[in-house]
Amino acid sequence: MNICVIARKGGVGKSTASLLIAEALRQTGKRVAIHDWDDQGTSSRSSKIAGRELAETNKQYDFILYDTPPNLAHLSTTTALRHANVVLVMTTPNAADLWEAKDAADFAIQANPKAITRVLINKVKKGTLVARTLEEAFKVLQIPIPALTNQLQDRQVFAHFLTGGWACLDVPAQLQVANLVSEILTLGYQPTISPKNQNQEYAEV
Repeated sequence: MNICVIARKGGVGKSTASLLIAEALRQTGKRVAIHDWDDQGTSSRSSKIAGRELAETNKQYDFILYDTPPNLAHLSTTTALRHANVVLVMTTPNAADLWEAKDAADFAIQANPKAITRVLINKVKKGTLVARTLEEAFKVLQIPIPALTNQLQDRQVFAHFLTGGWACLDVPAQLQVANLVSEILTLGYQPTISPKNQNQEYAEV
């Protein structure tokens, strides 16, 4: 399965989410690698520190994560989208980021209508009003795809993960990421509901 993580702007946690998802998959014994196409190189630097594998063209993997530049017009973003089975549009609950997420979602659907595209919300403060009103915000902003049920909370432990690896995450953080990955995996194995709507078309990957 190829998972592409995109965002129109930086600062929403795209690289951290890519690394967390990749590491959670590795914990299940799968062969996982990341294509780091973001010029900032966060995924590459973190992977070198933690001894994680970056994708090589002559190797086979069970899962490949594409960490793309925060630029929808970048060739790397378009290429990653074309290869993706699942596209995750990264955002935070902030209104400005959600506006950008709508544009990214529209772009992803146009670039690869066959991919399963979902919004992944990061930096959620548990129990806040913003967290409880996201569904209404999606309706108001007319974001064309649903958000994943599982989110990533705003916790310092996820920042420490970049250098400390999976072992630095406490049990609630590990469980949170594991639940997120489980939800992502189920997207690829649901039956086709309507071939006219790519957001309801769950082709096996």
